[in-house]
Amino acid sequence: MLKKEKLATEEERNAKDLLDRTLDNMNQEFNEAKNFAEALKIENRDFKNAFEKMRIEHQEKMADLCNREEEAKKQVATWEQMYREWMATMERRVNNLQVTNEELQSWLQEENPDTSSKTAGHGPPADRR
Repeated sequence: MLKKEKLATEEERNAKDLLDRTLDNMNQEFNEAKNFAEALKIENRDFKNAFEKMRIEHQEKMADLCNREEEAKKQVATWEQMYREWMATMERRVNNLQVTNEELQSWLQEENPDTSSKTAGHGPPADRR
């Protein structure tokens, strides 16, 4: 019986050692998993912060781009208006020059009736060779 008790005690001790080693391994794996989860949480927080920073920068850049686009549209509209005004002024000037030219032509014809045939074509006088 003593042998049986020794054998049972030894088996209990071996089982306890196995249980202790298994428990230590499980605790070590748990701690590693906990540390890994904590590292992932930190990395996730860093990614969230970086994403938020980029999102804000993107919003600011888009707002700036929209503002610049609106300013460009206003500037183009201003240029278009200035161009229309310039064209109207040029048309008036051309019309005034045409009227003045016609008046001068008429005056010249009245002053020199014998040269009217030479200037009627609005070109240089014919060569008399």
